[in-house]
Amino acid sequence: MKRSFFALLSFLILHAGFAQGIQFESAENSWSTILDKAQSENKLIFVVAYSLSCHNCEDMQKKIYPAEQAGATYNGKYINVQLDMDKAEANDFAIKYGIMAYPSYLFIDGKGELLHRAMGTMTMEQFVAMGVNSTDTAHQFFPLKNRFFQGDRSPELLKRLTLMAKDLTDYDLLGSVYEAYFSTQENWLSKENMEILLMGLKSPEQSTFSFLLKHKKDFSEAFSEAKIFNLIDEVVMNSMSLYSYNYDQRDFDLTLAKAYGIKYLPEDLFDQYWLLFTINHNMMKKNTPELLVNATRYFDQYPCFSGHLYNNVALAFYEETKDTVYLEKAVSWVLKAIALKDMFQYNDTAAALYFKLGNKEQAKTYALKAIEKANETGQDASETKALLKKIENL
Repeated sequence: MKRSFFALLSFLILHAGFAQGIQFESAENSWSTILDKAQSENKLIFVVAYSLSCHNCEDMQKKIYPAEQAGATYNGKYINVQLDMDKAEANDFAIKYGIMAYPSYLFIDGKGELLHRAMGTMTMEQFVAMGVNSTDTAHQFFPLKNRFFQGDRSPELLKRLTLMAKDLTDYDLLGSVYEAYFSTQENWLSKENMEILLMGLKSPEQSTFSFLLKHKKDFSEAFSEAKIFNLIDEVVMNSMSLYSYNYDQRDFDLTLAKAYGIKYLPEDLFDQYWLLFTINHNMMKKNTPELLVNATRYFDQYPCFSGHLYNNVALAFYEETKDTVYLEKAVSWVLKAIALKDMFQYNDTAAALYFKLGNKEQAKTYALKAIEKANETGQDASETKALLKKIENL
């Protein structure tokens, strides 16, 4: 790799206030020099791949890398490098090492072989643990993956690889090691196995999904009813959507979606999720008459712990109908969303609905709450402020 390329491996200049932080290699060093240094010192190279547009990268840059604890873990143990992935010259590096998300952390040996990787924002505890463990082949993703494909089915390897595959969004590998892990386990209801089971759940076709349905009460008691219901919602709806989406027509094939549900869901669960799938399709196609009837029946008949669903349907009612009966129903749903999580979007929807119903007092209350929540989270509340002016002019 050319010397000019390694100018992209920008170093962190350590000022007096952060003298103990991670010491990154100088931009004057070429990649071949870094590889030679790693071989001569018998160390791994630790690469931070980042983007200037990445908020999490900036957060790590400010809070983690300059800290004394990070420096104590990484300095001397690794050859530390930062790589700006916004530069065109970094494309070859990204392709070679499969970098698709930022920040990405790569552990590479002196021969250029990738041994371990991780990604995303981390706490100091997680970042330090990564630095402590990543020289150990028992904690390196690629050696563990190779052992799996060579036939190693030891429970500890399968568990560790399942967790890593989930973190790295390697879903093909996750499906294989996840099923293999549970084939080694007798007690699927231990707290640890319940956590792993939920983590790897992706489809109603999995044996673990049937197990979850059978032991829904146990899982709800161990975690929460809301978490379990929402996870089942997510798994079923994602699977039906993926199976039935027609990319040429940019629409869902309802016949395929229904066939999938009938095949893989119990009868009582099929009725619920076919109705929910239909509601989502009604909203997408703006089929207001069917949406009004189907959404009302769904929320009257089935439990819901998703503020997102309550809010989306309530907002659709606000946009698509003037019928006060349905608007009052929408208000009751968005208030349930707020009870689940008091956030800007839900309060904004409540304000809009109350405004449409002519309830000035409640509309103003929720508009002010929405603006307050937006200010707390740095969200744009300009439309809510415009709504507030209309409310005050009622």
